[in-house]
Amino acid sequence: MAVKKHETLTAYQQIVIKEMVAILKPFEAASNDFQADFETVGNVIPAYLGLMNALTLTVRDRNGVQIPNPNSRLTPLVKYCKGFVAGLRLSLERRFLFILRDVHYVMGSIIDPRFKRAWITLAGLNETAVVKAVAAEIELRYDIAQLLSPTIQVK
Repeated sequence: MAVKKHETLTAYQQIVIKEMVAILKPFEAASNDFQADFETVGNVIPAYLGLMNALTLTVRDRNGVQIPNPNSRLTPLVKYCKGFVAGLRLSLERRFLFILRDVHYVMGSIIDPRFKRAWITLAGLNETAVVKAVAAEIELRYDIAQLLSPTIQVK
């Protein structure tokens, strides 16, 4: 049986592979979190925001100047795969941005004691408006439950 010999990886290829592994680590962590027995829908928004933050390599300072994102662990590691990071971020945003406006995900995150309201301002949303909307949704669901089953009593 013949075995095909492969060339060794160049130094550049090794660096790129190391960067790609580092870039994909937050996705591995999020996947592992979602597979845990205790996870709920409340973890979806914080996980999304965590991934978006990790993939945001630069931010604008008070003067509008673009600077390295001090909150992203990837910022100091990524030098050659910035296009890959930008593509992942755009894809993630395109596929999951809706969750910030989906009542089920929002309620799940607010009701989850691990997250409560901490994520709202990080998502660029108005905390008062979000809390009022969730309260209105809970009241509406309670009213519907009362109509369907008038034996429910509130003490």
